[in-house]
Amino acid sequence: MSATVSAEGEADGAPGAGSQEVGPPDSPSPGTALPAEGTLGEQTSSPLPVPRGELLDCEAAERVLLSLRKVDARLVLGSAEAARLAPLAAQWLARGVSAAGLRYALAAGLPPHVKCPAALVRHRLREKMPEDEADRVPLKLAMCTGCERGFRVIADEERCGECRAASPVQPPEPAPARPGWRERMRLVGGGSPVLDH
Repeated sequence: MSATVSAEGEADGAPGAGSQEVGPPDSPSPGTALPAEGTLGEQTSSPLPVPRGELLDCEAAERVLLSLRKVDARLVLGSAEAARLAPLAAQWLARGVSAAGLRYALAAGLPPHVKCPAALVRHRLREKMPEDEADRVPLKLAMCTGCERGFRVIADEERCGECRAASPVQPPEPAPARPGWRERMRLVGGGSPVLDH
């Protein structure tokens, strides 16, 4: 059985076949399409999350990533790869790392053969990320009860290291060992027990 297509685009013997319209979809998929000019405007939101309200300078980070080829010929990144990695690199710049410091962190100590420069750079951007100011644990300081000087508390010490070393706290004396049954009998009865045979 063969179907023939009529002039209107419908196949004989198959209702609706060949009537599918071809062209752009009526509405773009949410969150994936960029505006027609190819850049995000002030009114649109970024498809990438921006950490903690900081505005990251992705353009400067992208320029640093593209300049890696000048440092080492094995680190040639395409513009699309650099654009994907720019948010990670921008986090480095936001944490106070200079552009030269970022280049050095990414290009120093490379293996002899680099198969995929983008994967290597992505790994180094994630694994070598410097600490954020908010991630640091604040120092806990206390006054020594022995000498009245300030010191950094590591556990729950009340005295500084010098005072602890000068007069270490003596552990309490252990309780005397419990006497055995013969000793208790001797203390109670005044002598050793007599065994009947």
